[in-house]
Amino acid sequence: MKPRHLLLFLAGWLGSVSAPVIAGPEARLPVDPAALEQLAAAGDHDAACSLARLHLLGQGVSRDLAKCLALVKPAAEAGNPKGEALFGYLLLEGKGVPRNEEEGLRWTLKAAEHGDAAAQLNAGNLLLKGTGAKADPVAGIAWLEKAAAAGRLDAQKRLIDLYFSGGDGVEVKEANSLPWARRAAEAGDAWAQTAYGTLFERGYGVGQDLVQAEHWYRRAAEQGHARAMYALARLYAEDLGRVKDHVEAYYWLNRGASLSDTASLNYLTELLPSLSAAEISAGNARLAADGLKPVKPHARPVGGS
Repeated sequence: MKPRHLLLFLAGWLGSVSAPVIAGPEARLPVDPAALEQLAAAGDHDAACSLARLHLLGQGVSRDLAKCLALVKPAAEAGNPKGEALFGYLLLEGKGVPRNEEEGLRWTLKAAEHGDAAAQLNAGNLLLKGTGAKADPVAGIAWLEKAAAAGRLDAQKRLIDLYFSGGDGVEVKEANSLPWARRAAEAGDAWAQTAYGTLFERGYGVGQDLVQAEHWYRRAAEQGHARAMYALARLYAEDLGRVKDHVEAYYWLNRGASLSDTASLNYLTELLPSLSAAEISAGNARLAADGLKPVKPHARPVGGS
């Protein structure tokens, strides 16, 4: 069987990846709206921003954009980073105020410069897309890296996606994704674990190490990531420097195909004729132990893999 490369499953990992995000609630503050109201009335800008966020989302209070704006604008004008970030978001999205991308970017950059990680992520995406200003990929990547370094998983995954797939003025350089793939993978994200395994399989930024590739693919597959199941099966099915194990390949391709992964289904269809009855029986026994049934292959490969 001809070896096949892992498909570029990374492209477009999340359709809304470039949409502005809202920072989460402040950990030190109460979640009770009445308590936040008291703190905001006493001049606590962080509390005002947390309460504004609740009114924006309609969480625990009525959805009230006017109240949201009345709470957040004074905080932003006072230099509160969360206020700046949320006010920028409102301007970018045209929520409670007329949409103004230039002003939205300006307030987002203020918050980013003051260390707000959500604003740093937003600033990076806005500058990459040329929203509110001329596109600036260098500055965009720099802001994404600040957000990623601050621990934002969405920024780490955005960087991985850009370095694997390119776009928005960013050149494909898979090796540049290594530090972010490592951090996100070690934090337990299955998508990032699959990307990290790919770096080891291909030798991007690290020496090729199929043992490590198998380790990270398996960790993602065991979390239910279908494309990791496909990638893991490939290592077992093909002559990639590892001992072939068609039972494992059959098992994981069935698992992936059961999750509607077209690549897994197509490869299973291709692999089946080369398997012995004993290998299929052993694979089916593994599936049955997990309460699963084998997937019926197609007569020929289907599109979308």
